[in-house]
This record gives sequence, structure tokens and C-alpha cells, in this order.
Amino acid sequence: MRRFWERVSIALRFLWAIRGDEDFGTFVPHLSVGVGLIGGMLSFVVFISFINHVAEAIQATNVVKSVAHDLSDAIDRLFPEEIGQSRHEHDDAADEESDAVSTGSTIRSTKEGYLQAIDGETLLHLARKEDLVIQLRCRPGDFLIKEMPIAAASSVADIDEVNKEINQCFLVGSRRTPRQDVECAILELVEVAVRALSPGINDPQTAIACLNYLGAAVAKLAEREFPDPRRRDKDGKVRVIAFPLRFSSAFSTAFDEIRRHSQNTFSVTVHLVKVIGVLAHQVRRTHDREAVLQFLDIIEAEATDCPHNIDDRTQILVLVNNVRQTLSVESLRSDGVSQPSFD
Repeated sequence: MRRFWERVSIALRFLWAIRGDEDFGTFVPHLSVGVGLIGGMLSFVVFISFINHVAEAIQATNVVKSVAHDLSDAIDRLFPEEIGQSRHEHDDAADEESDAVSTGSTIRSTKEGYLQAIDGETLLHLARKEDLVIQLRCRPGDFLIKEMPIAAASSVADIDEVNKEINQCFLVGSRRTPRQDVECAILELVEVAVRALSPGINDPQTAIACLNYLGAAVAKLAEREFPDPRRRDKDGKVRVIAFPLRFSSAFSTAFDEIRRHSQNTFSVTVHLVKVIGVLAHQVRRTHDREAVLQFLDIIEAEATDCPHNIDDRTQILVLVNNVRQTLSVESLRSDGVSQPSFD
């Protein structure tokens, strides 16, 4: 770098030393040469800056942080309400609208690829216009194939036309995007963690960093209100029944693969249980707690057959038991019962 600036200094001195020959009327473009030299210097500086930026951007920690930021934005965009801000009357059982749809017509996909987004407003307008109840059988992130059932509609007069219009509400592409798909961003972090745990890379610290961000994201998701799957028109009549994402599905997507690949890496397994212990404080719903408890049961069962020594196995089991106690305390708190003392 020092030699470069020395050469630039020499070139500038030569530039100012250039003189035209008055006898022959030679013209020397001092301004153009000067601007060209300065432009070359700026281009070199920008090139060096770009190389430095790329070198920093491809570092594992920066990649993980960038993906985690996208995941956090997706959660804030798709699940904006926190628990307690609104009251949706969810009904997981089959209601009258589902019964009406089950006897209707099946809508099949005319496209092939990943479902990236669904135009909910257009779909709701179509259902109101045709006086339909449409029940979706897929959600963003699913891979569609032609003639695959993607929805069901009640009382369809012209099934071909309705099938065409519903398919137009589905945006299909060659890859998943976090536009309406939280699990897409979750899987990107999981993929980084799994690759870090591969024998060829063996980088448990990167996997631990991924677990930290995944735990923060799942904890945020546990505090958010999941939207009512039933979409109503302006008259309050149910027109569209969505196929919603559940906390248990997001939780499983975030941690199952990492659990499988970390069985031979004690530090990652221990950190996985610790991350779940931290997010357990944010779990409020009964179904969410059940999903976490089932995951802990799997870890406990695997710990008895893991290749770790007795002390490592005991540490894992103690951590699992501590998480169970945390979930029990949070359950009592959510139910308004006084907490037991552990002093």
C-alpha cells in the first residue's frame, strides 16, 4: 500500500511537469489527465473497501446475525400482537364452516414449486363474491405439485373457474422466502448450525450461536398471539379458513435437526437444553408447554444411550429436570396460582 501511494505521488509530480511545445502548438489536457488519475485512485480505494466488506460479511457470526435479523422481522410482521392484546376465539375442533367445506369441491394446484405467499385479500373477496367458504390445505413454505389438493370450497357452481381464480391467489416460486413463511428463516439458521456440526467442519461455537438466536426467536414467538385461522368478511361471516402455523411446529423445526446432529457433541447438547430453559420462561399456552415437555422427554431418553460419560449424562439430565421445574412454575403463574418456594 505504501508503494502504491509513492507511485501516485510520482505520477502527480510528472503530471504538473508536463509542458506543451509552443513552436508546434502541442496541447496537453492537464484537467482530463488529472481527473482520470483521481478517478483511478478512488476506484482503487472503493475496490479495497469492497474486498474488506466481503471478507467481513462471509464470516459465520455475521451470516448468523443477518439471518437472525430476517427471522425477527418475519415474526414481527406476521405475528404483531402479543398475548393479551387481543382475544381471538380459537376453535381447533371441526365447526359448522369446516363441515360445510368438507362436503364441497376440492381445489387442485395448477402450478409446481414452493408456495411463497397467498393473496388473502383477493381470496376473501372471491369467497364473498361467489358466496363460498374456502378452507386452505397448505400454507406458505409448502411445496406444491400439479393436481395436488390445496383447498376446498363449498357450493361451487363453476368449479373450473373458481379453481383458476383461487390458484391465481397463490404465489409459487422456485425457493422458499420468509415473506409469509417464518419457518423459512428458522431453517436457514438450522442449516448453518447443522453444517457447523458436520465432521468436515466441526465448529460447535457457530452451532451454539445459531441456538442462541433460535432460542430468542422461538421465545418471541411464544409471546405472540397466533391469528385466528378463520377470516371473515365485513358482515362477519367466515369466508376463508387458513392452515395456520402452530408453535409446536416452529419449535420442532428450530431444534429437532440440531438435536439429532449434536448427540455426539456434548457442549452443543448442553447449550440446547440451556436455551430451552431460558425460553421456557416465555411459554404461556398449555399446548406450547406440552410441545416443550415432549422435546425434553426425547432428550432425556437419548441421554441414557448417548456416548458421553456418566458425569456428562448426569449434567444433561439435571438441566432437563430444571427446565421442567421452570415450565411448572410458569404454568402456575399463568393460571394465577401462587408460586411454590424453592428456597
